Amino acid sequence: MVEANTVFMEVLLELGGKIMEDILVHYKEQTILVYLVLLMLILHQILTLMVYTQQHKEMGQAQPMVFTHKMLQQ
Repeated sequence: MVEANTVFMEVLLELGGKIMEDILVHYKEQTILVYLVLLMLILHQILTLMVYTQQHKEMGQAQPMVFTHKMLQQ
């Protein structure tokens, strides 16, 4: 799991570097806004998943529970 996280972070850093290079070379306001929104969404998903996984590890569950729509209605 640690190796997967390390590789994932390296990929994110590389992607971030390419985005910044694109912004610096081809400066367009709309492009910057789109990239920033996408980057924020990606970071939000990563942080949410990390917190969710950590909470379930602390509760002693091997895997996080997945709730279906029917389960949530009950």
